[in-house]
Amino acid sequence: MIEPYVALITVIKLATSGVTVELTPIEYAIWTVETNRCEEQCPKGDSGKARGPLQIHMICWESVCKETESYAQCEKLEYSLKIFRRTVKRFCNDKRLEMIYGRTPTEFEKLESYAKCWNGGANWWKAKGKKIKNLDRYWIKVQNALRERAKDYIDSK
Repeated sequence: MIEPYVALITVIKLATSGVTVELTPIEYAIWTVETNRCEEQCPKGDSGKARGPLQIHMICWESVCKETESYAQCEKLEYSLKIFRRTVKRFCNDKRLEMIYGRTPTEFEKLESYAKCWNGGANWWKAKGKKIKNLDRYWIKVQNALRERAKDYIDSK
């Protein structure tokens, strides 16, 4: 269970290219899992199909981008976080999660949903077979990153 750890850290500020960005613990953990906190010029993932610090696929970007934006902007952490937040807002809002879970989800379930949606797409909750196993493995990696960040935070106090 990671809920106690998440309560300890709320926002992390990083200086990237002269810009200060704020990350929630789940954003920081996903960033860690995706690119080990690469800030710029990150290697392309999934055989070149994903780009930027949060490894954004074109289909994900297209589902939440604004008309004046460019997919190339995903190379910057600040913009990648905007895409992550829009994705979560669209596909993991309270109403949708209540429909998926059949009740109000716990904070822990919300975090799991954010991670699995990010890795598995808008319909992550319908996954079966190999895909659900991959999503479960991804969620374990994200939980480990959350725990490690919480440990670092506690050790710094």
